[in-house]
Amino acid sequence: MNMGANTKIQSSSFIRLENIDPYGSHISWFEGIKGRLSSMAHWSSEYDKTNFQTRCVEWAQQSDSLSRKEYEDHEFNNFFVGLNSLKTKYTRAFPKANSRHIAKIVDAFKQSNEKLQSVFICYCELAKSHSEFNIDYFIAATNKVLAESNGGGVPLITKESIKADMDAQHLAANQFGPRLAYSLYDGCIWEAACAFWHHKYEAIPAINACLNALTGSMLFTGFGGYLFAGFLATVTTSVVGPAALGAWNNGLKGGSVGLLRSIIQSVAESWKKQIDDENSFHPLLDAFLGSLWIASTWLYIGKLEQAAKAGDLIHTAMQWGMKNFVWKYSTMHFYFTLKAELHKGRISFDVFTAFLKGMIRGLVKNPLAAASLGLQSTFRLSEALSIMKLPVFQRDAYLDFWMSSVPKSIFTSPGSLISALWLGADVWEGFIVNFSYACSESAMLTLAYLCKLRKAILMSIIVGLVAYYQSENLQQYFIGENLTA
Repeated sequence: MNMGANTKIQSSSFIRLENIDPYGSHISWFEGIKGRLSSMAHWSSEYDKTNFQTRCVEWAQQSDSLSRKEYEDHEFNNFFVGLNSLKTKYTRAFPKANSRHIAKIVDAFKQSNEKLQSVFICYCELAKSHSEFNIDYFIAATNKVLAESNGGGVPLITKESIKADMDAQHLAANQFGPRLAYSLYDGCIWEAACAFWHHKYEAIPAINACLNALTGSMLFTGFGGYLFAGFLATVTTSVVGPAALGAWNNGLKGGSVGLLRSIIQSVAESWKKQIDDENSFHPLLDAFLGSLWIASTWLYIGKLEQAAKAGDLIHTAMQWGMKNFVWKYSTMHFYFTLKAELHKGRISFDVFTAFLKGMIRGLVKNPLAAASLGLQSTFRLSEALSIMKLPVFQRDAYLDFWMSSVPKSIFTSPGSLISALWLGADVWEGFIVNFSYACSESAMLTLAYLCKLRKAILMSIIVGLVAYYQSENLQQYFIGENLTA
């Protein structure tokens, strides 16, 4: 996945620059296979270029000095010149620094050795105090500081100015925008798409037969529909979000043509950014893997709950409310957080925090979802959907009877009534999805705050318990103090 770790090349004296490839085949056959699989998963020429430059930095970090004859005719000649200047001047810091970080810094600032060295000093100072250092934030912050300095002058590059901008980027990345986008993917689009597909694909015999043949007896009923709907929903989110942003930023400038151009440009830029993002696979592969995980786990959870018998652990857990969306959201949050952590080359406590957050969401959504199902059953939506699959003449006759209790002045046709009911169900679904997300976020923030105050809370509990169980002794103590006074 992520090749950001500072992997050293052993026996570097036997490796020449022309023998190095971006996949790591010069290190071992296993590293070469892993590198090729990673390249295929990311499907990005920019990712392969960064990999190659990282391998070259690993080669340069060895004890041997760089020889100009080895790289003067190389396609990254300026890159090696900057690399050589850092290796020569910072003999102690250069070999210890993260090879991928060096590759990105040199590639971004190789035009000026003076500027490059100044940036590298700031990087070394900041990286020491950060357990998780984001090199992309650092480069963006440095470019911003340079642009705001006097003609891009070096003297104004300081650790404090770069750190302030990095913190601002981190804050912006965790604002409501990405969280709402995640919630939109999670519920409003993904679940709605799955619900729609689950009901509608059975009405198309050809597609239904293909999906049944695809899933076979070894997979779960409806697996193909879930997978297909989830994939389309994820890709739709990747396109609709940037399109809406482009339309919002452009407004009505340039008329309809300008608006369309702005939307297309925003979608294209966002898609390229997703492809070049090292912390995720190619967006199409990411969509497939995420949908595969959710479809498999959610349907399996449903099978387990259906098969649970009295006395089983799962049955006991269900009696305590640990069922349905509690497990579904937990597995979903666990997967996406674990994938992000593995891309960074480590697994932290965030994975377990995400699992807990999913449980909280499920505990909030379960009663709301039950209310939603009750509402749909009141309007007999499942019955109406079954009727809609019948031939035209039968369908119209049954629907007229089905809506006989509805005043004609409100809905003139069965189709408009059903559309209105489904629209209401989707709006309610969107509300409970986002409300459950907001509750989980609030709960986790409260829990994090309480953890910071755990010592004070623990002392308060101890004092309270002592006061409760030793109230007579305390009373005698205060009475004695008063008599003495």
